Parts: sequence; structure tokens; C-alpha cells
Amino acid sequence: EVTITRKALLLALFATLFAWACQALTVHFNYGGNWTALFCIRPGMPVPNFLKSENLYIFQNSEGYDGQVFHLIAHDPWMQKGSVEAIAGASFRYQRILVPALAWMLALGRDPWIHAAYFAVILAFVFLGVYWTALFADRMGRSYRYGLLFLLVPATIVSLDRMTADIALAAMTAAFAYYTLEVTGRSFWKILLILTCAVLARETALPMIGAYAIYLLTRRRLVQAV
Repeated sequence: EVTITRKALLLALFATLFAWACQALTVHFNYGGNWTALFCIRPGMPVPNFLKSENLYIFQNSEGYDGQVFHLIAHDPWMQKGSVEAIAGASFRYQRILVPALAWMLALGRDPWIHAAYFAVILAFVFLGVYWTALFADRMGRSYRYGLLFLLVPATIVSLDRMTADIALAAMTAAFAYYTLEVTGRSFWKILLILTCAVLARETALPMIGAYAIYLLTRRRLVQAV
């Protein structure tokens, strides 16, 4: 168990470095070294006063992508700086708070550090996703190297290229699959934390939560199902 854990950790580290290298090459050759291009910001996206001094990369003739919204939320998770007015459907968008909030916490709330912190959070979910997928593959009798398949998941590719929160849900799904193979009381609390993080990443985690609750009911584990 210790050996496979170490192998999974090394595999996850390799995958994370590879993902970072791909991002760095893309930013260098396609966007002139401006990492904010990964947020894919459209020309008409409202820019609150606290962001006007930043050298934001704007995609001309584009509607942008979800990363431009998560970028604003990461700078203003408490809705006090004007991001709410800049985001269409802010009440819905702010439900996907996990990745932006983690970036804000990692940056200690300092705006100049938000971008680097956000990229670090995305890469951290690459690490976790590959790690949990590798452990799951090993538990299912496959090579731990199958963990690298996490890099090919559409949610991973899109999130690395457009800074969306999908990768967090994908990583939590891998963790959910792995820890449901355990039957200890401790594993239930891990699963509870994982599902909580999953639904804070994207509301599309709700069917997974509902399905697990139904599963627990069929096993007469009423308290855990609730």
C-alpha cells in the first residue's frame, strides 16, 4: 500500500509538471507571455475598478469563456468589490465557488497574487485527479499508470486551457470512486467532504450525491443517507 501510494504520488507530480509545461508553452507562444489569456476574457466583459490597472489579455471578436467569470469571483468572493454587477447571473455563478475561493485563500486575499494562486489551484486538482485515479485503477486490478488518463478527461483539458472549475468536479469524482471502495467509518466522512467540495465546484454534482444517498438507503444506512 505504501509503495503504490508513493508511485501514485510520483505519477501525479509528473502529470502536474507536464500540464504546467503545456500551459507555459501555450502562454509563451500564443499569448506573448500574458497568463491572463487563459481566462479567455471577451472585449465587452465589464471590468470593476479594482481590475482596471491589470494587463488583462482580451480575446477580440469572442464571447469569452467561463474562466472570465471565475476570475472575477476569485478576486471578489465576498461580493464587496463590484464583481456581482459585472457578472450576468451572479447568484448562479457564485454557487461554483470552490476553485475561486481556494485561489483567494491561497493568495491571502491579495489581488496581485490571485492569478498565480488560481493557476496553482487548477494544477493542484490535476495532481489530485491523477493521484486518485491511479489509486482507483490499482484497487480495480489495473496499472496505476492508468491515472494519466485523467489528463485526457475533457474537464481537465478545458480547465487547463480556459480556467474553468470542471477539473475540480472531475477530481472529486475520481476521489469518490476510490473511497467508495472502502467500507470503514472513516471513509464515509471522507466521502461526505468530497461530495461537499464537488457540489461547491459545480451544481452538476447533485445527481452523484442523490445517487449515493439512494445507495445508502438500500443498505439501510438511514442516518448516513440523510
